[in-house]
Amino acid sequence: MNKSPESLISQITAIIGGRFSYCLFSSSKSQGYLRFGNDIIKGKGQVQTTPLVHHLYYPHAYALELIDISIGNLRLKINHKDGFSSTRRNTGFVIDTSTIFSKINRAAYARIQKVFAYRFDKFKLKKKSVQKFDLCYEMVPKLKLKVEEVLVSMTFHFAGGADFRVGYEKVFLLNKDKSLFCIGIVPSDGVSVLGAMQQHNTRFTYDLNKGTVSFSPEDCVASDRNPA
Repeated sequence: MNKSPESLISQITAIIGGRFSYCLFSSSKSQGYLRFGNDIIKGKGQVQTTPLVHHLYYPHAYALELIDISIGNLRLKINHKDGFSSTRRNTGFVIDTSTIFSKINRAAYARIQKVFAYRFDKFKLKKKSVQKFDLCYEMVPKLKLKVEEVLVSMTFHFAGGADFRVGYEKVFLLNKDKSLFCIGIVPSDGVSVLGAMQQHNTRFTYDLNKGTVSFSPEDCVASDRNPA
């Protein structure tokens, strides 16, 4: 989905009043629905809203202005030169459902990696090498730690005071027995993107006439089975 004249949304925007919504399921065995206009389900959780911004290098992309990132309760205090501001450099944080893992500007990603590495080293976890991922750890059985004690959420702070909290289960990839995990975010030398994995179980509603995106936590499977 994008703002190009050929996209479905652009072709039907007058019919749907410029409004569409989706909620991505966390299971690959289920499918979600793209809803339009009056068919949009009202978010059941706390709804937060942030403005859409123009991305200079990707003008057809839907983009947001990312102010900062938190890991747990720790604010990273990222700089605008890291490429998230709508008025500087890479001009925005693209929101995209076709990109699986979020991509973060390499400078900001290095700080994220440093904070996580420090946390996991404190727990004395064993670092592992896993293809395609550069931050993976193995749980040490003798330490008798629970995943919930070790892993932590992230929060993306957007313009307008909208805070998008991503639970640890959407930040990290875990193997079946939860003995190994990798961060599900990758560094980028170009555009920064909020990917599909981090969007799971959240209802996103776009209002193109108002130029906003609203989001709220939601059990997407339950909502689409019981739309009322």
